[in-house]
Amino acid sequence: MRKVFVALCVLVASAGLGMGSGGFSSVDADRAVTVDVVGDESAYMSLDYSNETVDPTDGTKEVEFVTVANHFAEVVDFRIYFTVTGGLTADSSSNPIIEKNVGVGENIDGTVTLECDSSDSTYSTAIIDFNVVADGDGVWAETTAKRTVEYEADCE
Repeated sequence: MRKVFVALCVLVASAGLGMGSGGFSSVDADRAVTVDVVGDESAYMSLDYSNETVDPTDGTKEVEFVTVANHFAEVVDFRIYFTVTGGLTADSSSNPIIEKNVGVGENIDGTVTLECDSSDSTYSTAIIDFNVVADGDGVWAETTAKRTVEYEADCE
């Protein structure tokens, strides 16, 4: 009986050592993260835009309402979504503006043709709200809020 008891104790001890407890009492990890918040002009996808006064010729004017630059380390596709409100109208058939395979350091322009309304008003405004999405292999970015530019036009 004693041999059986000793054999059983050895078996239990071996199983306990072989399998372990499966648990742990504490973990310690040193991790560091640095996040830099930058403006539109310094980001991986930089945006350059400003308000202007435009002078339409024959009631229309093509405007570049935003220039988007690729500062990622790889080629990306850009999509610019926009809406136009106010007294000037725009052709929305090119919405969104899509540019594929924009190289590192290259720029694209978000361009729209504004048209004077047929009303009697000689002075009109176009408000363009837009946001931009960049998509590439392993990277994706989107503006966090819509940007707005305003154009004033003398439609006389």
